[in-house]
Amino acid sequence: MHVESQVEKLQKQVGKAAWHFRCPECGQEWRMGGDVPLLVLAAEHQRWMRRLDGEPRSTEELVERGCPVEIARLFEHEHDVTTFVDVKSGQPFMDREAGGIL
Repeated sequence: MHVESQVEKLQKQVGKAAWHFRCPECGQEWRMGGDVPLLVLAAEHQRWMRRLDGEPRSTEELVERGCPVEIARLFEHEHDVTTFVDVKSGQPFMDREAGGIL
């Protein structure tokens, strides 16, 4: 099963979760719906998959591969998206305590 089909299946199960998260380094905030941590995890995998030159895929390449535009654009931020924190809980948004998946 492809990563994209697994993501679609899980998205249907999750429904429309609302996320409000912040970059811990600069304080920039985002609000998004869906299972953002799962989509970020899938996009992070896609960014590095089979790149012979050692560089991550661009936002455009991620979108071409089926990544939602708003998720792909998170990787344009100057700080690591996987360190963002959930505003409500104060936990890393990829953490189970914040309702994430890791």
